[in-house]
Amino acid sequence: MRLVRALLVVTVAGLGFAACSETKDDTGTGGTGTGGTGATGAGGSGGQGGEVKSPVGDACTADDQCSGDLCMPESYLGWAGGYCSGLCDPELAPCPAGSECLGLPSGGSGCIKTCSGPADCTGPAQECVDLNGDGSLLVCFGGCETDDQCEVTCNNDVLVCAQAAEVCTGGIDEDEDFGAGSGFTDCEDADCAADATCQATVAGACGGAVDVSAGGAFDGDTAGGTNAFAAVCQSLFGSYIAGGNANERIYEFTAPEAGNVSFAVAATTGSVDWYLRTVCDDGATGLGFCGTEGGATSLELASGQSVFVFVDGYGGDATFTLDVAFQAIAPICAAAQTIALGATNGNTNQGSAAMGSSCGGGGNERVYTFTPGFTGTLGLTLASASDQGLHVRGTCADSGTELGCADSQFGGTDETLDVAVTSGTAITIVVDAYSPGEEGPFVLTLAQN
Repeated sequence: MRLVRALLVVTVAGLGFAACSETKDDTGTGGTGTGGTGATGAGGSGGQGGEVKSPVGDACTADDQCSGDLCMPESYLGWAGGYCSGLCDPELAPCPAGSECLGLPSGGSGCIKTCSGPADCTGPAQECVDLNGDGSLLVCFGGCETDDQCEVTCNNDVLVCAQAAEVCTGGIDEDEDFGAGSGFTDCEDADCAADATCQATVAGACGGAVDVSAGGAFDGDTAGGTNAFAAVCQSLFGSYIAGGNANERIYEFTAPEAGNVSFAVAATTGSVDWYLRTVCDDGATGLGFCGTEGGATSLELASGQSVFVFVDGYGGDATFTLDVAFQAIAPICAAAQTIALGATNGNTNQGSAAMGSSCGGGGNERVYTFTPGFTGTLGLTLASASDQGLHVRGTCADSGTELGCADSQFGGTDETLDVAVTSGTAITIVVDAYSPGEEGPFVLTLAQN
């Protein structure tokens, strides 16, 4: 029974699409995947049959061999011979009959063949696995049993094919950690973290990051930059590698005081991917934003907090301009309007755009201060025709003191929030448009609950 190895590489999920390949756009949201096409069937009487592609679960080495146009190679899951799959989403793009949409290690979702018994799983070293343990979902998982089934060897501990070792100076992605030819290369790969040459390269690159704390426009060129960093990014179709085997330039911004910093990148020649980290040499500190040329983002920083911007060439070197702007929060807090229990009318069109929250708020905001005359629970209700939310802080300029946040991400829906308050202790209440363009009038009502 190889259930252990199966659960190590695939978990049930219901969000996103499977990663396949990146297609550039100019929206600043990173790459997108490419959709699958159905199998080409045989021609009718007197006609010519088209190319017949393999169904979900069959062995494969390339996407164009599969009916779903997605081959998960042996190097991806460790399943001997590869595995034909397809992009999927349980609601928007369900899998064909005889397969189930499951989560993949990349963070996306792919079609996995279902089964009723071992005879249904015909691919190399496949078995029919009871995924839920109750017979409700049986699927064909791959793996290996002997070394000769794998390109390298069979890992006998987890019964999946071992990957090739990454060569830290090879110039290619030897271990294919994100599919054939699309993973981390050399010093970008975590397997090279202990390599002395990579350590020196990374330290030098981070130490040489251009300081953009003063704000303004900064021209850059990836040619001559380092090739030691990349990031896993998310798009509508799942995960992809930004900056893989590409030159990058690194910039560092340190907040002079609590405030909001905004970044925008415009390519002047070529094309770029860009992303953010709070620690230059630690990929785990990525901030979840990935952009392309023409993209922009902003984030709230505490005084003295730093963020690093990585601009990588895409498909070759590129020249670009990075625009940096900073807005301090202290003046916004000082100008906060004092309100009392009852209804307050406002409009975020006249607000600032510097404060974020745990539930969104990328548009303009209006900031209020309220000092309760009671100890207990304060009930807040926000009514707005546009997509706006509200959040509450104990200290206006400190996002770490958030007491509560509410945003349904649907316009025309009242937001409600209860927070604990102490008599005489002021709190900050922020009404925030979820994204630019969602600003507008609102009614904020406070009540003692």
